[in-house]
Order: sequence, then structure tokens, then C-alpha cells
Amino acid sequence: MYARFRDTTLGTSSAVSDTIVLDTAPPAAFNLSTPVTGTVTNTPSPAFSWEASSDATSGLAKYQLYLDGALSRDNITSTASITTTSLITDGLHSWKVVAVDNATNSRESSSLSFTVDATPPLTVTLSSPSTGTITSATRPLFSWGPTSDAGTGLAKYQLYIDGVLNRDNIAALNTSITPTTALADGSYSWKVVAADNAGNIRESDAYSLGIDTVSPTVSQVSVAASTPVSATIIWSSSEPTSSQVEYGTTTSYGSTSSESDTATRVISHSVAITGLTPGNTVHFRVKSRDGAGNTAVSTDGSFSTFWQVFTPLLTREHSAGW
Repeated sequence: MYARFRDTTLGTSSAVSDTIVLDTAPPAAFNLSTPVTGTVTNTPSPAFSWEASSDATSGLAKYQLYLDGALSRDNITSTASITTTSLITDGLHSWKVVAVDNATNSRESSSLSFTVDATPPLTVTLSSPSTGTITSATRPLFSWGPTSDAGTGLAKYQLYIDGVLNRDNIAALNTSITPTTALADGSYSWKVVAADNAGNIRESDAYSLGIDTVSPTVSQVSVAASTPVSATIIWSSSEPTSSQVEYGTTTSYGSTSSESDTATRVISHSVAITGLTPGNTVHFRVKSRDGAGNTAVSTDGSFSTFWQVFTPLLTREHSAGW
């Protein structure tokens, strides 16, 4: 632009020039980077990034971030990326960026979509072995109740033993698994973690478990008392166990007492056996089972029942002459 001015008093004139930039062209086209369409994220304030735009005429002034068609961040000037300050709700969302130059011309990017799922799966409830269980199985079957995820869906389960990941990528339809290797005798804790497709996790409570593969021992087996038709068998065990006696007239036995002391388990045992026949030899052996199911069985023992002696009652008839 060029202009001349005349001073009528002095009869002189001067020329002044300046430049005006006419910019009707929008900034250069650019593409969005992340999150790409199909992205699932568990953060409600994700980071957005895009390729830098430019404007050769008036220069680039700013970027604007739009979420679901509404302006979310304005006056983004320092970088081609931004993190939202307000939390985004769970669900499917669209996003785009607008580049604005200093002449207010604008260039709009294409739109991409992403899904936010910041909600973990529902509660995971362990089933078995119940907490406090002691078992002789070195690879016990761990089981739990199914859970679900209303957002992105359940992806997998994980089994943790003593806080260490033991099994990963357990299919979402499976609710039981054995450990990768046999567990040594000792005490353990176990839990299950459910993970959804956005990476949210839900941990179960932890249950305790004992592994015991060592069988008890029995000693001091004897017959404490007997009658022609019954007897009481006593013995000791090396650890608290249940009490049971097998007995019969041969070493095949054939009769078994009911298993007692299963709730409390004891180390001093006493079992009465009944239904014996007087005057017979009775074979027996004792059995003791610990809380893990390990069983000790004694060697064969025997005793004889005695005949019951009946003393006849003598009476005397009286004659009339007495």
C-alpha cells in the first residue's frame, strides 16, 4: 500500500508506505496421531497428539481440541499435544483438532474415536480351597465365582500365590486353574485378579492355604479293656488326627468303626469296637488321618475275647417230710 500527503502550509508533500497482508488461505492440512480410532483407555483424562500444521502467510496462531463436537481446550499454542483437564466419562467418544492462523482462517482435522473405560470389573469371590484349608494335593485346583465387566468386557483372570503372578491370561470363561508347578509343604496365600479390556483390574480377597504331604505316625497301640462282645483300642499319633479301627476275625477285617475326632482331631485315641463273638480271636488295626488327608495305618494286632461264664442258680425241692 502506498500513500502521498501534501502539507498546504509548507507546500511540501511526503509519501508513506506500509504493507498489509491479505490471508484467506487456511493452515496446512494435518493428521491426528493418538488416540487412534478403536483405542480403549482406562484413564478419564487421556493425552491427545497430532501432526503439526503450518501457515505460510500469516502464521499459525493456535490449536483447538474438540471432544464429541464441543470445544474442550482452546488456545493451544506451545505443542501439538494436550491432556484434558476435565474427566471424560466412560463410553465411546470422538475427537478432532482445529488449527487457526493469525487471520482466523481455520483448518479442521478429520475425526477419530476412542473408548474410555475407567471402571474395574465386578467383585471376584473365591470358592475353593476355602481359607484355612490344609491339603496334601501339591497342585490344588483353585476356583472362584465368575465376574463381569459392563464397559469393555472381561479380558482375563490372573492367579497370584504369595503375591507373585503364577498364572496369567486365564480365559474369561474359566473359573478354575491349577498352579504351574507343584507347591512344596508350607503355608500360602492366594488370590485372583480380574482384568477388563481397558486394563482395569479387580482383586479378590486373599485366602490362606496349607500344603502337607507328610503322613502322621501311630504308636502305643493296645487293647485297654475287653468284654466277651466288645473292646476298647487305644493309641497315640504324632500329630492331631482322626480315630478309626478296622477289625474282624481275619486280617481282612471286614468291620470298621465310624471315623471319630474329625472336627477336633487328637493325639491320644480311644475307640470302642462292639459286636464281637465270645471266644474268638479278633484282628484289628488303627487308622489316623490328619487335616490334609494323610493317613497312618498300624500293623495288625490281635486279642481273644473270653467266654462268658454263667453260674447256675441251684434250688432245692422241699418234701412234705422235711
